This record gives sequence, structure tokens and C-alpha cells, in this order.
Amino acid sequence: NEYTIFFRLERTYNLQLSGIIDEEVLLSLDPNHNDPIEFPRPPKYEHLVLPPYWYSSWHKAAIEKKRKHRKRAGRMDLKTLSKTIAASWRNADPTVVEYCRKLAKADMAKYKKAIEGIMHGQRNKALSVGKNQDPQTLEASQYQVPA
Repeated sequence: NEYTIFFRLERTYNLQLSGIIDEEVLLSLDPNHNDPIEFPRPPKYEHLVLPPYWYSSWHKAAIEKKRKHRKRAGRMDLKTLSKTIAASWRNADPTVVEYCRKLAKADMAKYKKAIEGIMHGQRNKALSVGKNQDPQTLEASQYQVPA
């Protein structure tokens, strides 16, 4: 949703304001990346260093690596960070809220399209089952969405 996107954006803004840029972000930068949904950003966030498709939960889950948790110097604890960002959300500029809403809608549309493709493939698989076999008797695993 738009708050999740705002949270990611504001967290990155606060980190980079204090001079911290995540190593993962630097490694994933693509100078040719020009996503028409992401750009132009609101003026406050124009100069943030963000990885491609930073707003997409679908994309993030696909590329995110499991890593060991480690405390990093200069970082806020989650409670303080959440309170700070919640206060920023309450006072956010309407253009920022609309920007986050636009990104959230685009991400949801991508997600729904992917799910429809998965479900369509499963329906075709069920229809291709032999005439004498009832699709409901097939193993449940054939109808689960792949992880």
C-alpha cells in the first residue's frame, strides 16, 4: 500500500540525509534505469539513490538475499524509525502521498497480472487432465501458488 512505499522512501531519505547509503543499493544501481512509473519523483526525493523498482514488493522478494542481521552504526531503532515516519506521513505533502499511491497502484496491478497468469496456467493444467479423472481428486499441491 502507499504507506509501505512511503515508509521505504522516507527511511532511505533519512539514512541518506545522515550520509548512509546501503551497500546493497550501490551494488544494484543501473545507470540506464528509467522507470516511467517511478520518475519523476517529488522534489524532496529527486536526488535519492534507490535501486531499480525499489517500490515493488514483488521485485524485492525475487532479488532479496537472506543475510544475517547485524546492528549498523548510526541507525535508528525500529520503534523510533516507525514513530518518525508515521509523523512524516501525517504531515506529508499531498504530491508525495499521490506519488506513493501511484506506485502502490502500479505494483498491485503487476501483482494481479502475475497471479492471473499463474491461475490461468493452473486452470489449463486442470483442463488437460484425462476425461476420467476429476480435477478435485488431484493432489492439492497442483493448485497451490508456487513460492
